[in-house]
Amino acid sequence: MDKKKRLRRDRLQNFLILALSISAVYLFFLTGSLELELPTISLSPSTEQELADSTALLQELDFPVTLVVSDGHSRLYRQLSTSDSAFTSVEGLWEDLFRDGFTSFTIPYTDFQSALSLPGIYVSFPNSVPLCILSERLGLPSTDETELQRLLLVTEGEDVLFYHSDGNHYHLSYTSLTASEVLATAEVIGGSSCSFAFEQSEPTLHPLTVLPAELPQYPEFGATTATELSDLLSFFGFNTHTTSRYVDSTGTEVIMESSRKLSIAPGGRLSYLGSTSYAPDGFTLSAETDPPLPELVDSTYRLLTQLCGDTAPRFYLSDVKYNRSSGTCTLRFSRMAGGLPLLSGDGEAAAEFLIRDGIVVSCSYLCRSYTPSDTPALLLPLRQATAIATQYEGMELALSYVDNGGDSAAVSWLMR
Repeated sequence: MDKKKRLRRDRLQNFLILALSISAVYLFFLTGSLELELPTISLSPSTEQELADSTALLQELDFPVTLVVSDGHSRLYRQLSTSDSAFTSVEGLWEDLFRDGFTSFTIPYTDFQSALSLPGIYVSFPNSVPLCILSERLGLPSTDETELQRLLLVTEGEDVLFYHSDGNHYHLSYTSLTASEVLATAEVIGGSSCSFAFEQSEPTLHPLTVLPAELPQYPEFGATTATELSDLLSFFGFNTHTTSRYVDSTGTEVIMESSRKLSIAPGGRLSYLGSTSYAPDGFTLSAETDPPLPELVDSTYRLLTQLCGDTAPRFYLSDVKYNRSSGTCTLRFSRMAGGLPLLSGDGEAAAEFLIRDGIVVSCSYLCRSYTPSDTPALLLPLRQATAIATQYEGMELALSYVDNGGDSAAVSWLMR
């Protein structure tokens, strides 16, 4: 055999061997005969929990809302929380709206009021909430700190318009939502008949005060002061056996340790004063000196839920002051129950945190626990409440639980 024929034969053999090898591998994969040892990546249970918690808490951050739906002729009203199943469909609309983004145009208040005559969905928070917080709750990362307190989606033909306000200024945005989506959502919400103050010729009230035709029933809450000193000392990083403590003339117990101070007033108001030089476990909220607001709120909410335990009613974010030039942020949280704010009679927030360069340097917390009772709350009739409100011209009349430091918290009409 000459050299050229031998070379051609060798090439043919090599080709057949390669073809047979590929066929064998293919058959092995089809029949499952070929087992490959692939490296696997698994998370420890603690790591899995940490990853779950990293997104769950901000999404669990709750808010009380006033919800009004309109078909263009009548209105239905509900007072509920954002965790209520009835509110899920509304947040579904917000999710689409926030994901697409919107451009806002400043409008006069009268345009906002006129839009309320159109079919749509109106939502009001007790306080303004940054857009980035509402977006993060829906799993949409955002750094937009635009304040929102009143949100109104209305249909105009096939179009959907988005009106919104921070409580002082009013804006209009065009959306890509469809009228059918909004109308279908409004149809299933339900509620009780209501009207706005501007429709009832109540000139002394804020025109957007919601006036229910029938007052809802709410239970009273039993209230107690709960201060387990040893647990609090441990939580704030103090020596539980410290002797550096005294009671001042007001009955407030004061514990000192180095440059830090912890005090507990007779009514259960706890105050902590620390520093950036030492932070107890969990008090360093971020390694950054200028962390995003959602990160601060998320970490602070974690800290607050650890402090109060699982028995207290939920908290909602009631105020934000973020001064980036000084690296300080003040976050205030209030309690809520039955879709209503649960406020302290002294006007103070249930919890307040001062954060500097990502570290909690001071905070206050009202150590009160609440338990729902079978006793219905006695609520002042709406006509009497509006008569009393005449001395607070321009204020919004709203329902809220109030804790005056006694053994119960009842529903009252408040001006805000």
